Amino acid sequence: MLNYSIRPATMADLGSLTDLFDLYRQGYQQPSNLPLAKVFISVRLKRGDSALFVAEGSVDGSPVLLGFVQLIPSFSSIAARPIWILSDTFVRPEWRGEGVGQGLLAHAVDFARQSGVKRIVVEASQAQPAHLEHYRKLGFTSSDNRIQLQLDF
Repeated sequence: MLNYSIRPATMADLGSLTDLFDLYRQGYQQPSNLPLAKVFISVRLKRGDSALFVAEGSVDGSPVLLGFVQLIPSFSSIAARPIWILSDTFVRPEWRGEGVGQGLLAHAVDFARQSGVKRIVVEASQAQPAHLEHYRKLGFTSSDNRIQLQLDF
């Protein structure tokens, strides 16, 4: 079994996290754009406007980032309480199937629960049933009374 730890991302992770974030975006049919990824991640880390955690392992005695999870704060007007949006989860392809993604998701859920929010929400693609199964294992359920709409610009 792979030995790894999960911790908050820091500016020291910027280079490796930029690479991970660029790979993540490519998985959603976005072209590779390392400068854009670097700016996006560095702004998140500097502003602290998201909760960004990394899974760190060791390869040949050197630390390596295996994946990340990012939560973005929001709120529920109806409940008049804060919520977290589970925005991004990514594990390097060579480390998939080792429990890293599940560990990152469990960490995100624990973090959200401990922060005292009303809920954690995630948008998942029906085209990726394995992802849906990971969320369900952690207790996520579908909302039968809501549908997501979007307006792209």
